[in-house]
Amino acid sequence: SEYDTDPSVMDKVTVHFNAKRQSSLLGDVNADGQFTVADMVLLQKWLIGKGILHSPDNGDMNGDGILNSWDLVRMRRALLEVQEQETLG
Repeated sequence: SEYDTDPSVMDKVTVHFNAKRQSSLLGDVNADGQFTVADMVLLQKWLIGKGILHSPDNGDMNGDGILNSWDLVRMRRALLEVQEQETLG
């Protein structure tokens, strides 16, 4: 056989089927554990019906319980603030 099928090689393997990604970080709608421009792009796609949010609750940037373009605006502002802080040092 081309592959080693010895059961001992499978001792430290974890397989997740149908696992859902989760994150509690505000803004992290793709649930990768970071709040980045990728989250803003994903929310924008979702708002036009072209994307799937893995942690939609994280996208409610203004805390009104509704996910809409106002959240996208706040997300953009938050990302710009982070970028400015990084630039200023």
